[in-house]
Parts: sequence; C-alpha cells; structure tokens
Amino acid sequence: MHKPQQYATGKQTLKQLMAQNAGATNIELDSSDTKEFNRIARKYHIDYAIKKDRSCNPPKYLVFFKSRDQEMMTMAFQEFVKKCREKENGRPSFRKRLMKYADLSRDVNKKPDRDRTHELDKEQSR
Repeated sequence: MHKPQQYATGKQTLKQLMAQNAGATNIELDSSDTKEFNRIARKYHIDYAIKKDRSCNPPKYLVFFKSRDQEMMTMAFQEFVKKCREKENGRPSFRKRLMKYADLSRDVNKKPDRDRTHELDKEQSR
C-alpha cells in the first residue's frame, strides 16, 4: 500500500515548501517585522517560508509561498500592509498616554479643593 505523503503546513523551510511540487512564488519584504507577518499568515492558513537576504543593508526578507495560496496571500498582505502603515503613522505609546492622564488628574484634583471648602463653609453657616 502506498501511504499519502504528509506535507508541513504554516511556516516551514524553503526545502519543505519546494518538496510540495505546487510551484512557489515569492514577495520581498523590506520590513524586519516578520513577527507580525507570522501572525497574519497563521490567521490565513498560508504555507510559507521566509528567507533573509543578508547581501543588502538593511537586510531584506523574501517570503516564498505556494502559488495555490495566492488569493489568501493577497488578503494577508493587504492586512500586513495596513498594520505596517498604522505603525508608521505613529500611535502614541502607552507610557505617554499614561503620563498625559496623570497630569490631567493632578490638575483636576488641585482646582476643586478651594471651591469645595468655600461651599462647605457656606452650608455650615446656614
């Protein structure tokens, strides 16, 4: 009996990807944000391999994927580009937002002390 061949899924080596005889296509990434790409690729169930090209400075990343996953890869790359643009536009860090609200709370706490004691004095005199 001939056993059906089991292929790796998700992130794999380039050799494993080529062994699947599905024809591989590649896309070049400038960003070193491969961790974010890994999350998105797992979400879309894409079989892929990442190869780092060290001949350039900064290094570029080549993402190889099976050609039958091309539609899923298009959707994944659209989401990846969207997330990269959000990071580039700059989202204020949590620490900066926390400091902003801490300053606001200090200002709010300082102002009512005098008014409140004045109102309390009025109420007691009645």
